[in-house]
Amino acid sequence: MARTREFNPKEVIEKAVYLFWEKGYTDTSMDDLVKCTGVSRYGIYGEFGNKRELFLAALEHFQEKFTRELIQDLSHPDAGVVELRAYFQRLQEHGKTPESQMGCFMCNTAVELSNVDEEIGQRIRELFEKLRQVFLRALKNAQREGDIDSQMDLDEYASYLLGIQLGMAMVARSGIPEQRMKQYFDVALQAIN
Repeated sequence: MARTREFNPKEVIEKAVYLFWEKGYTDTSMDDLVKCTGVSRYGIYGEFGNKRELFLAALEHFQEKFTRELIQDLSHPDAGVVELRAYFQRLQEHGKTPESQMGCFMCNTAVELSNVDEEIGQRIRELFEKLRQVFLRALKNAQREGDIDSQMDLDEYASYLLGIQLGMAMVARSGIPEQRMKQYFDVALQAIN
């Protein structure tokens, strides 16, 4: 007789996201996962296979949540200057949350694992490129509407905005004062005033 699963895999993944985010992949043990999720080793292995597979599920869950919650408006095909500014404003607001003190889950993962796990590195690079493309589309829309300089190299500026976002995620982890974060974002967005 098959054993009945006594946990919700989505809840396990959600809890694992925050544990991996806080401790990193390497410093998160199976004992940590068992304690955090309330699921036995047997249950975790039976559902996910191993710690790495649970981490990949957590990474995918985070990417979907990030896309849905943070870049939803910016992902709209007609997004432009207003949506870019709103996006960076949301990032500033996120910088005030306790989660921001853990840095960005994707950035932390990139630093820890991109050079040692090709699959994870590829997933991170794909997410970063997706975000850069979202910035690029919004910049093209803004340029077409006359909201930004017609001579601006949009590809270069989209890469710059991505770099600013990733850098600010790392800086936020240091507990930098809110006013300083605002200054960084304001300078980064001067070209789209």
